[in-house]
Amino acid sequence: PPSLLERLSVMARYVDASVEYFGETTACHMLRSRLGWFAKGLPCAKEFRSAIRHLGSRRQAMEIIEAFQAKAASRSDT
Repeated sequence: PPSLLERLSVMARYVDASVEYFGETTACHMLRSRLGWFAKGLPCAKEFRSAIRHLGSRRQAMEIIEAFQAKAASRSDT
């Protein structure tokens, strides 16, 4: 299976491609459910899905992904 970093990289590319194709508003509404699919089975997935529930911009999506990466990485170090 793909590593955490690989999944997060794909998530970020998916956000960019969706915003480019659909426009930011439509993409963000769609991403609220679809980004959760990428997090399934990963540490902190529940918190991630909760954070994306009110996603409103590409920038916010990237911030959530970066925060998820930092939190998941810190949990795997302990």
